[in-house]
Amino acid sequence: AASAAVLCGGMSLIAETHEGRLRGRAMGAAQTGLALGLLCGPLIGGLSFERLGRVRTFRLAAAILGANALGMVGLMGLGSGEGEAEMVSLQHTKESGLDGRKG
Repeated sequence: AASAAVLCGGMSLIAETHEGRLRGRAMGAAQTGLALGLLCGPLIGGLSFERLGRVRTFRLAAAILGANALGMVGLMGLGSGEGEAEMVSLQHTKESGLDGRKG
């Protein structure tokens, strides 16, 4: 469940902050990180459960997830808003018939 929350927010953050030609590479890197997490997560979780116990393992996971969420919120403030301006410009172009389409 935690990876779903991080993945949705992370992909939208990447889409908002990276321009078109870099967006695919950035999303690929994020997906690679997700795959590595899925592969290494059970091993790391098992080792931390064995060494830290149940309560501290879940507290550690909650702290990591919270730090990630704070980082995403902080990075969202760095977005330039170019995506919104681009969408408005594209919509205006379509409405005025300047996109080359007829009808």
